[in-house]
Amino acid sequence: MGRTPVVYAFMLAGLVGCMTHGSYTRVKTAPAKLYPCDLKFFKADSEVGRRFEPVCSISQTPGHGILWDTPGQTEHHRDDAMRRVRQIACSCGADAVIVPMDTSERSTIDALAIRYTD
Repeated sequence: MGRTPVVYAFMLAGLVGCMTHGSYTRVKTAPAKLYPCDLKFFKADSEVGRRFEPVCSISQTPGHGILWDTPGQTEHHRDDAMRRVRQIACSCGADAVIVPMDTSERSTIDALAIRYTD
């Protein structure tokens, strides 16, 4: 019975470790949109083709827990991180998101949520 808290602590650490985590900074105030909102995704600002202003800078790191850190789960964690990017972009009132890197890589997703000005 004395080991039960240790077992629960280990299980909790494994679960928390697999969660997506990150942050965002609101650059400009815009009315929030309900998730899921209609967002366009671009790899570079030159692809946008319209005038825009940044509304949020977003950084999300896919989680990898010790129990779920397998090749099949890596894509799942990446999808969770991108879903979180979408949620944040909608809450920031974005029309589109610029993600300048390949999101299949296993690293932090840095994105810029933008709002069209034209």
